[in-house]
Amino acid sequence: MIQIRFTLFSLLVIFFTSNFVCNAQNGVWTWLHGTDTANSYGNYGVKGMPADSNMPGGYYEGAYWTDKHGNFWLFGGLYLSGLTNHLWKYNSQTNQWTWMNGPQGIADQNGEWGVQGIPSPLNYPSARAYGPNCWTDNNGDLWIYGGYGFDVNGDQGGLSDLWKYDVTANEWTWIYGSNIRNVAPIYGVIGVASPQNNPGARQECKSGWVDDNNNLWMFGGQDGTTANIAIHSRNDLWKYEISNNVWTWMKGDNSINTTGSFGILGVENPSNLPPSRMSYTKWTGIDSNFYIFGGGIISDSYNDVWKYNLQSNNWTWISGSNLLNDTGFYSIKCNPNNVDFPHARIENSTIQFGESKSHLLWSFGGFQKMDTANAFNDLWIYNMNNKNWTWVSGYNHTVLNSVGNYGVKGIPSPSNVIPSRGGACIWKDQDNNLYVMGGLSPDSSIVVPGNPFGMALKNDLWRFTPDTNCFWEPLLNTNVKDVNAENLFELYPNPSNGKFSLTSEANFYHVQIIIRNSIGVEMYHRVNQQGKSFNFDITTYPPGIYFVQLIEKKNSHNFKLLKQ
Repeated sequence: MIQIRFTLFSLLVIFFTSNFVCNAQNGVWTWLHGTDTANSYGNYGVKGMPADSNMPGGYYEGAYWTDKHGNFWLFGGLYLSGLTNHLWKYNSQTNQWTWMNGPQGIADQNGEWGVQGIPSPLNYPSARAYGPNCWTDNNGDLWIYGGYGFDVNGDQGGLSDLWKYDVTANEWTWIYGSNIRNVAPIYGVIGVASPQNNPGARQECKSGWVDDNNNLWMFGGQDGTTANIAIHSRNDLWKYEISNNVWTWMKGDNSINTTGSFGILGVENPSNLPPSRMSYTKWTGIDSNFYIFGGGIISDSYNDVWKYNLQSNNWTWISGSNLLNDTGFYSIKCNPNNVDFPHARIENSTIQFGESKSHLLWSFGGFQKMDTANAFNDLWIYNMNNKNWTWVSGYNHTVLNSVGNYGVKGIPSPSNVIPSRGGACIWKDQDNNLYVMGGLSPDSSIVVPGNPFGMALKNDLWRFTPDTNCFWEPLLNTNVKDVNAENLFELYPNPSNGKFSLTSEANFYHVQIIIRNSIGVEMYHRVNQQGKSFNFDITTYPPGIYFVQLIEKKNSHNFKLLKQ
């Protein structure tokens, strides 16, 4: 680890001695819905009927999804008076909530399991919270597994039931698993599917993915089979085949609290395993592989990034520290590089930029550790192509528990600041705006029953509209024209021996031109340039990929150059 730290420091010196200037804006937050006060009870309205006045109450660690029509959904979670099992839908076009299913405003309710495998309008899961896993499958159905809540006998404990919700029919189906609490896992043989296999009761288990064959995957989480679950976590990886209704233990240990094996940073190896943890990352890469970031146990947290390769069934540690409670590194916002990375955290909210698979991956907020009341409001994006982090918004790790600045509801403003929080819901719309709702936020002294921190339950809904110049990523491969401004610029020759020109069809004034190497370190910078053609000579630079960025006013044009 000493060697890794020295390398990061060396790169940092190189980066800041290059006289870096960044004109990109990070984006803007808008408070859209809900209240700016703590512990709201919300307003249900009429079941199935959207209305401006409808809104969930203060909400923490339930399940959340986006359906195939772009609507946002949430289920369960910790409410003011206990655990809930109501289901809500939010339409981002109308900015309206609809109470869709489950009992109204009543906490700690049992469910209606019905007959396993048989859908019914009378079915619904029992009240639950504390991180049940959730997926939207390739057909648009919503799935939920486990969490902490009530079993069929009304007893509280770790749950292991698997449910499917049909959006069109508005019906729940109990698909698999027991309706009794605290069921122990049955691992079977690693890599072999069996009807007897099951992951057992668990919560704080948000790391879940759907593969191209419509199988559901999940990693780790908090063990839910014992009374002292606070210190028990797992690092096992499971696959559920919807078509065959079977679970398979795919990777990881079949015991609790294992240390894993980091191996060598960036090197895939069959023996690599992430340490056991409560885990919250729902990232699927453009490469169809799965990614996790951070998480931890009650008293410790991580900021490591891991990639799981579906083809080889291997893990690779690819970014961040292999130490607990690492402080990360924050330089300046809108500065993609391989030096910065977030502070270790737990109960952060994650989602992808772009389509269901992406190379840009978001992480927002979370807690420093579970046994403290210290929350973040920083927003980061991770680029899986070059393993760079970009700090996009919010405060650094030295500013905890921000109460934010709501501004005026519905009005975007650079001065708006979302409060710090953990255990929130997160979605994105078709325009790649981020939405964050609820969670625990440290802006009230009111203590809620069952609240592990004595912090406030929030029901505010925020939208973040990003400026993609903040985390610019050249999209070109062999094309020499800028895809963001077709026929406006031409980079020639490409590939190049180091001498090349950037030519435009129009005159530009007072532009900046920046050249970075493949890991994001700035190698070249011109300011106050003008004209239609700009000539460059980087023949002394090593062969490889370089990124050329031209910034004029608030616009950025990006090119990829191969130097031979």
